[in-house]
Amino acid sequence: MHLSVKDNFMTFTKEFEGGPTIDYMFIDSAGRIGTAYGVDLDFNGNGPPRSLDLSRSQGLPRAKQLSWVLRSTGQPADENAVAAEWETIKALPLPPKKFTWYKQSAKLKLTDASIKKRVLQMAADNEATLKKSAAFSNFEQWPADAQLVVLGLSWNGVGNLLGDSQATLLHPQQFRAACQAEDFNRAAEYCRMSEVDTNDSIYRRWMAQRTCLWNAAIVLQEEFLGNYNRATLYWPRMLDPRLVTSPPHPNLIR
Repeated sequence: MHLSVKDNFMTFTKEFEGGPTIDYMFIDSAGRIGTAYGVDLDFNGNGPPRSLDLSRSQGLPRAKQLSWVLRSTGQPADENAVAAEWETIKALPLPPKKFTWYKQSAKLKLTDASIKKRVLQMAADNEATLKKSAAFSNFEQWPADAQLVVLGLSWNGVGNLLGDSQATLLHPQQFRAACQAEDFNRAAEYCRMSEVDTNDSIYRRWMAQRTCLWNAAIVLQEEFLGNYNRATLYWPRMLDPRLVTSPPHPNLIR
């Protein structure tokens, strides 16, 4: 990925998943343990937990890999303390409690350095997986704005982007085809996310994705004039909308 994407990926993700102020474990809308930047500390996969034992066996080790400190003293928390915290939060009532409600029960605090390391490593791992697919094999040469979108979409599980599941996108096959052709205007038409009508955060992410993909199309169209550079991330700015061949519309593709 371009350095500009790496430097801004956490900021982009924070906009929609919650950032460093969420330095505690909480239960998300699916009943899964999570923490800052949407990092999952539950069983491998998506959807509601299948069983407490599975969540514990697969999610707790990920929680222990992060660095936590005692909120009261700032002293490092050992694995036993992390395990106790995970069990405490997991036993609390499920949403519709707001995620901030769980902070009152959190005795541990996640360190900034630890979550930054985890987020950037996950982004790098997702990138490596994506580039094995024909649709994203030229990822390294893409404009930075397009890279940011695809890495963001991979955050809900890179498999959702590579397969036919509609857990992330309503039209994953069409989106991949547009990406493979580097037709980022068309990719913008097919980047509508599955929960866009019911989730405000997802709606805002969709808006940002379209801006980025339109930007990428303009970069490819105008780079020969020296106006734009693929390595530069232009988000959150929107480049000249008069150059966008697919004009903004609230319901492009359903």
